[in-house]
Amino acid sequence: MIRKNIVLKNTEVILDDSKVVFHQETSFLIKPYFREDLFINYDIDLSEVPISILNIPFVANIYPMCWFLGATLKVKTLDKNFFESIEIVKQEFAKFYPEILFRNSKLIVEQLDEIQYTPKNKAMLFSGGVDALYTYSRLDNKDVQLITMHGADIDIQNVAQWEKIKNITKSLELTKNNPNYFIKSNVRRFYRSKVEKLIYNNNQDWWTLIQHGLSLTSLIAPVAYKNGIGEVFIGSTLDAKNELFPWGSSYIDNYITWASTQVIHHGQESNRFNKMKILCDYFDEINLPTPFRVCYHNQNTKLNCSMCAKCYRAIVTLIVLGKDPREYGFEIETMHGSVEKFYDNLLIFIKGNVFNQAVYFYWLEIVEKMNEKNNIAFIFSDEVLEIKKYHKLKELLNKLKIDKSNKKKDFKEKIGVLRTKYYNTLNKYLK
Repeated sequence: MIRKNIVLKNTEVILDDSKVVFHQETSFLIKPYFREDLFINYDIDLSEVPISILNIPFVANIYPMCWFLGATLKVKTLDKNFFESIEIVKQEFAKFYPEILFRNSKLIVEQLDEIQYTPKNKAMLFSGGVDALYTYSRLDNKDVQLITMHGADIDIQNVAQWEKIKNITKSLELTKNNPNYFIKSNVRRFYRSKVEKLIYNNNQDWWTLIQHGLSLTSLIAPVAYKNGIGEVFIGSTLDAKNELFPWGSSYIDNYITWASTQVIHHGQESNRFNKMKILCDYFDEINLPTPFRVCYHNQNTKLNCSMCAKCYRAIVTLIVLGKDPREYGFEIETMHGSVEKFYDNLLIFIKGNVFNQAVYFYWLEIVEKMNEKNNIAFIFSDEVLEIKKYHKLKELLNKLKIDKSNKKKDFKEKIGVLRTKYYNTLNKYLK
């Protein structure tokens, strides 16, 4: 049998740049899955951080690939708590992907270190988006440390956009007294698109379905060691009722631990629409309107482009809530018929895109609120025109809601359903 091994040969720490580079040696069968070595840039002094802590992000990003490849990952040293927790995470992912239990993947560590520190602080992943702001608003947030990533949602090569986001994050009135930390990594570029094929019937991407919860939280490990962080919060993408399908950041995050740190997946009690409502009420309560950063469009040069899927959802949600989207980081022209043009473009977008998206249920949350009798939409300038357009929007979403529920699944979806039933049955016998 040809061996499938990935060996971490050297964890290079470049102190002048606060940079860690993981040099790996890979079997020739697995080499085509990788583009370059994984690296991470921090804005803290790394000189006293143990290698067993620095290695956590490498294992978190590589080992899940081994689950599907049937490969062995070899590392010289690793924190003992993380070693144990990632095996639990593997078992949780196996509930969605039982095939990984038969691929004979292994994590071999020469030396497990029991690292401990006094857990005196807490931190959270902070993007400035709805989920992050919701988590921030629910915490005792006075001293929480905010950690923002470059290379996750903003492409690592998009330096201009990153610098803009850093400046906005630092100057945000809501969080101006919170410590900010910034991490840069090629977590989404060190592997090739071939990795996407590891997931049968992949209707999203590796990052969304497998990687991002483990990846984003594990990158914080050296900061947690330096700052004595006991809890790391990551805002939920989905509410609990939508946790019925695989997702790379969900309740599974709660099993991630290292040293004296526990990861907490926060906010599943509320869906996206309700989060925005609660946030708007919160901003009103503290008298501090705060912009949402929801846009990651690769052509965006502003806080939000105001014309992509995420922007449209946020804008419509605010309109349904009776709020002016312009007060929350979005740009809507109101002169010379521009509002009519905005609604027309929105209707075209929904017809062509919304119910082809895997997250169409976000729009279902919106239309449910639109259907309520006491709903009063925000009016920009022309009440008669905008109410007419608003009702067209509501009619379209209700129609698409019906069409979606009646539409027959295509062949690929049928195969996916059969596969899920097969593995669910298999899973019962494995318990």
